Amino acid sequence: NGALTISNASSSFNAPSGNLNLSGNFTLSAGTFTHNSGSFILDGADQTVNAAITYNNFTKTVTASSSLTSASNTTQTIVGTLTLQGATGQLLSVQSNQAGSQWKIDPQGTRTVSFLRVQDSNNTNSTAISCTNNCTNTSNNTNWTFDVPLPSSGGGGAESGGGGAGQSGGAGQSG
Repeated sequence: NGALTISNASSSFNAPSGNLNLSGNFTLSAGTFTHNSGSFILDGADQTVNAAITYNNFTKTVTASSSLTSASNTTQTIVGTLTLQGATGQLLSVQSNQAGSQWKIDPQGTRTVSFLRVQDSNNTNSTAISCTNNCTNTSNNTNWTFDVPLPSSGGGGAESGGGGAGQSGGAGQSG
């Protein structure tokens, strides 16, 4: 339990078939990461994932306000279960490392998401991520649905960018 950095082009990291817990950041600048059908669990406070990676199960659950930051223009693919959860009054902020530039997520299995503040995220999966349990759409999100709409910037509605159901951006529902 700590940080994980893979930076040598000839390095290969095979995750355990059980749980891989990290309390620090995950950086892959060269080499390969193999999920080995295990669970990738981020259990630190503010954490960063700096790579385009395919995971089996991906979990970040917090009881105090924290953040999960992904590198912009990278895709986090989750073939199993995606779990992103904050707590009552303690939101997990899910965001890009570069404001205004989206990071991508492709959750292909079960999604459990609640108590989130989401910004600059593009869900590339054909099924929208439904974050309707105390989730806030901060801005610049694509193919997410929220129970708390974007803050109004005066005169307009609570949405931005042509999305529907409290989401902004492209491939959403219209409403």
